[in-house]
Amino acid sequence: MRILLIGQPNTGKTTLFNRLTGLQAAVGNWSGVTVEETVGRIRRLGYALVDLPGIYDLVPISHDEAITVRALASGAYDGILNIVDASQLRRNLQLTLALLSIERPIVVALNMVDVAEAEGKAVDPEALADRLGVPVVPVVARTGAGLDALLEVLDETMVGRAYAGRPAGEEREAAFAEAAAVGGESAHVSGGTAVLLKRSDAPVLRRRPEIDVGPKLEAALQAVEPAFSDPTLRRFLAERYLEGVPEIVNDVERRRPALRSVREQLASALHAGGTESVQAALVERRYAWIDALIPAVVRQAAPRRRPASERIDDIVTHPMVGIPLFIALMLFIFQWTFDWLGTPLSEALDAFFSGPLTEAVGRGLEAIGAAPFFRALIVEGIIAGVGAVLVFVPQIFILFFFISLLEDSGYLARVAVLMDRLMDRFGLSGKAFIPLIIGFGCNVPGVMAARTIESSRERWATALITPFMSCSARLVVYALFVGAFFSRGQGLVMLSLYLVGIAMALLTARLLTRTVLRGAPSMYLVELPPYRVPNVRTLLRGTWEKGKGFIIKAGTFIFGGSVVIWLLGAVGPHGTAASIEESVLALLGRALQPLFQPLGFGTWQAAVALITGFLAKEVVVATLGIAFYAGEGTALTAALKSAFTPLSAYAFLVFVALYVPCLATTAALFREVPRRRWTVLMMGYSFALAYVLALVIYQGGRLLGMGG
Repeated sequence: MRILLIGQPNTGKTTLFNRLTGLQAAVGNWSGVTVEETVGRIRRLGYALVDLPGIYDLVPISHDEAITVRALASGAYDGILNIVDASQLRRNLQLTLALLSIERPIVVALNMVDVAEAEGKAVDPEALADRLGVPVVPVVARTGAGLDALLEVLDETMVGRAYAGRPAGEEREAAFAEAAAVGGESAHVSGGTAVLLKRSDAPVLRRRPEIDVGPKLEAALQAVEPAFSDPTLRRFLAERYLEGVPEIVNDVERRRPALRSVREQLASALHAGGTESVQAALVERRYAWIDALIPAVVRQAAPRRRPASERIDDIVTHPMVGIPLFIALMLFIFQWTFDWLGTPLSEALDAFFSGPLTEAVGRGLEAIGAAPFFRALIVEGIIAGVGAVLVFVPQIFILFFFISLLEDSGYLARVAVLMDRLMDRFGLSGKAFIPLIIGFGCNVPGVMAARTIESSRERWATALITPFMSCSARLVVYALFVGAFFSRGQGLVMLSLYLVGIAMALLTARLLTRTVLRGAPSMYLVELPPYRVPNVRTLLRGTWEKGKGFIIKAGTFIFGGSVVIWLLGAVGPHGTAASIEESVLALLGRALQPLFQPLGFGTWQAAVALITGFLAKEVVVATLGIAFYAGEGTALTAALKSAFTPLSAYAFLVFVALYVPCLATTAALFREVPRRRWTVLMMGYSFALAYVLALVIYQGGRLLGMGG
């Protein structure tokens, strides 16, 4: 049994998915978090549940919405679980009515009933179910309230027996009579589809609503429906065809070219009557039906004073106040992450790795008679390399905790609105801000999140500039150098690195949208999610899900990379190297050393670390840990101070912030940006930009007497 989970953006769809399946798909209190399908299995029922990107209507306007419509049109599912935001019932039911044209089992999960009640709205689920002709179950996905009832109804609905088709007149009544005549069980009848439910309670006879779409549109629908073989999808596909969904139009007109005249004549007739399109006609009719429904199913309390959320929005979205407030908030977060709490924890972990752990492992290997080569591999390669990365786990998790807090509270969605005017000046809309924010965690999902942008030119531009966002992998490099060279104002230094990346991303976007991706920015329309007090369980789980990838990468990819890097440092051109200075690793670094000499970090260790950083930015730290390994409890930070000054260290950090994206991000860009040469050119551009900026910082700093 395969069920599609469908809903509008930011209705709690993925939260419900996680509750039902036990998986941990990414969630956030903003729209556009889900950009591709995620499949899980409902734990108590065993059914496959497919979480699809949120969609407002069934005419896709972006790549991620097309995924949802394609899944619905495929017919490769047994039923639909439609999640509806009870606090935004009118808008959400527009999608529900569109889904009801699919003659398959549908269950409505009425989510956020607690939010609706807090706003003085009481929705009657039974009355709503009677009008919609499908089961409606109130739930609160964030807390899990109502999920037992939802699972029971979902199971009952999906095991029912469906009579395919849409009979009319006497045939319709016969279908009702047949369902009602079954003894000892209830019959659930939806429009022309009678569904037998295996229940023991009183019979429930329901009809799905028949929306009067007008004679012209109805005639066109009936003319088009025979083009589709699946009787349960005929009305749905006919509506999408007449609305002009490209994939469906191409398929139908390839098989039945004569139907093109039906579509064109209908569009002309509607336009002559003052209706813009078939989609507009259907939406107008659905809303007319919904407006008549709402008073019968929603009890609204007396209007209260202006909500506190609106008063808060006046402040946080104000262009003169909101941006300084956001910067101050990020500075506060960075101070906690890299100074007040994160640094002491990382220093303690660093002392453990470089001292007691290294000594204990070394003594243990010596006690069991391990070969010197093997002992060196474990201590100087794996512990020095992986340990150099793992010491920053506390800072990674602290930062992700704060990011999850901002996401779940609804604040980051306000920042996207706040940034819309700013981003418009650089050829993008505020919608591009969401992928960029996601890129702070990892550039790969940030690049993929650009799918939510309707305009192809903005989508590609956003994907190409996302690698300038300082991801958690770069954070490891920042934390190492900031802790070693900037004992004061660590939060300010860290904030400056993030701002450098953002500034270069925006300037690059301006360049792209003025040249190869020329065009006007699209309009950014967004519904602000409600402010919420984050659920502690959800907050901690979100922090763990963001941070665990870092630990997994350290235990796998960086582990393997550390072994390879150490081996390169242990062998020379003629066999085993007497010291790392005579190794293949050192020879490779020295070949590139002159390139970075003008930037202030012209050591072979720094050069080779930047090259291996293409694999993953954390490998920069692992490489430095191996290349600068001193043993006997000497911390990496002490070794770095002999090779860098504060000025050259900052130039190095700026270079790391901007130079080529990692291998995984490069692969994502090749997938998401259609012209591969753009990605290749962008890599060369980012390297040149990083080089020039680091050169200006270092040489300019020397001229100003800031040391070299």
